[in-house]
Amino acid sequence: MKHSTLLLLLTSLLSSGFLQAAVDFLPANQAFKTSVVLENQQLLAHWEIAEGYYLYQSRTSLQANGQALQPNFLSQATTKNDPNFGLVNVFYKSLELTVSPKLPASPIQVELSWQGCAEAGLCYPPRTETFQLQWPGNTATTLVTEQIIKPSSSPKGTNEDAGALATLLESSGLMWIIGTFFVLGLGLTFTPCVLPMLPILAGAIAGQGQNISTSKGLGLSLAYVLGMATTYTAAGVLVGYFGASMNLQTAMQNPIALSVFALIFALLSLAMFGFYELQLPAFLRDKLNNLGNKPNQQASTSGLSRYAGLALLGFISALVVSPCVSAPLAGALIYISGTGDALLGGAALFALSLGMGVPLLLVGAGGGRLLPRAGVWMLAVKNFFGVLLLALAISLLALV
Repeated sequence: MKHSTLLLLLTSLLSSGFLQAAVDFLPANQAFKTSVVLENQQLLAHWEIAEGYYLYQSRTSLQANGQALQPNFLSQATTKNDPNFGLVNVFYKSLELTVSPKLPASPIQVELSWQGCAEAGLCYPPRTETFQLQWPGNTATTLVTEQIIKPSSSPKGTNEDAGALATLLESSGLMWIIGTFFVLGLGLTFTPCVLPMLPILAGAIAGQGQNISTSKGLGLSLAYVLGMATTYTAAGVLVGYFGASMNLQTAMQNPIALSVFALIFALLSLAMFGFYELQLPAFLRDKLNNLGNKPNQQASTSGLSRYAGLALLGFISALVVSPCVSAPLAGALIYISGTGDALLGGAALFALSLGMGVPLLLVGAGGGRLLPRAGVWMLAVKNFFGVLLLALAISLLALV
């Protein structure tokens, strides 16, 4: 079901003509090179803008020690009929601005906020860079009249640009994203529709023979989890990659697109609340259950064949089992396509699959004897994710 959701998303975008030839867009810190100068009691900010890129005047601002300052733009703006914001003033090639009155004493923490786009279609997320400044000393031996400060090693950004993995790794938000997907996967394992994965794995491990040791059971379940993770990781990479080439970040700034995505999240939340179910045909579910016995029936004396068989079972299980996971997974895929980062997409869904795999590893370590019981508490988990999806829909509508 999850694989079909991915194919449906990609096919619909392809048929709508959104897919374009991949363009090698520059990372934000290369397309817009920023520097700050303290000179003659003034703060001078300078952007060197690459050819084919531009900055928005209305989205350029700065603060010093938390206080907003009024910039004086030295560069001449150009009026542009922008596809995202209509008639706006933008800057090409370079941008310079100064701030002179009421600058605080040292130390000064300056935050430059800006947003830029590429003429080829990519619109970068808004970006905020933090600079730590010190006024030159006042001693008689000090001859310094200008000080150039580069951004601190951990720039403060709301989002990072597509394809800039190095910049993304410097952002504290990466670990939060990975951790969130891990917890999401952990919660999804205990939804009523995902629970069948546990007895499938338990039966496959039990079929390997009696007196399965903890280490052997853990190794077999790990092979199953890694096979399952392969499916999720591939889905994340594909959606992240095609999301970058289709520039969904720009498309989602359109009120119509925001409304459509809000509707999708709302419909997915209703599925989690049980208003309707996303079910696979029964014959596919039966084939999956039958497949669970094949690695055991055909296992040879080679241990490698057992692990490979369970890895294959995990790979196929992730494709066709657990229709309940389709709702939050579809929401996750939409988010990943919005980041436009294939590596982030793969890492995020790999973390999600590992979260789903934790209970499976526990089942394997117990030799297939540790199985949670279904109950009302599992329905509460499902409703919890429905609330999250509904909250996402409301937040998107607030941006329209």
